[in-house]
Amino acid sequence: MDELILEFPTYAREKDAKEYIDELRSSNSHFNGCDDLEKFEDYREWVDRVIDWNKGVNLPNDYAQAITYFVVRAKDNKIIGMVNIRYGVTKENIKKGVGHIGSGVRPTERKKGYGTEILRICLEECKKYNLPEIHLNVREENISAIRTIEKNKGKLNGEIEMDNGEILLNYIIILEN
Repeated sequence: MDELILEFPTYAREKDAKEYIDELRSSNSHFNGCDDLEKFEDYREWVDRVIDWNKGVNLPNDYAQAITYFVVRAKDNKIIGMVNIRYGVTKENIKKGVGHIGSGVRPTERKKGYGTEILRICLEECKKYNLPEIHLNVREENISAIRTIEKNKGKLNGEIEMDNGEILLNYIIILEN
């Protein structure tokens, strides 16, 4: 497996980030782990918000404090995914369908095992925040994400019905030191 690095967003990555989002758009993919980057016309404004939210500054009331990373393949410095680690998730957030980790893989890099490795790296990162367990929510039709979670010792914990009627499967992973 290629070495993957979690990299905090910087202004210097603007072109690469836009290419990543454009690829997701052109393939009609979900923007998992992107922390709403796809909604921003001004990339620098998004980076500033990521910095603020990581510090808990200007965070909306019902949002969990989080950190967002680009997942970069070391050998070619290419963004192959994005993750959002929500270390401030509460039990109330979980009941509303918010999990500790949101992640996505670039469409041209899927089916190569990166999703499993990205989740493994994120779980290691979660240990820095002293989280004893990680809740992950996934659409029941997202079989590849379910397999990724299960490969990382995820156990089905129940279902969450969203306000729009969508059912999310809630998985739990117990972190071991």
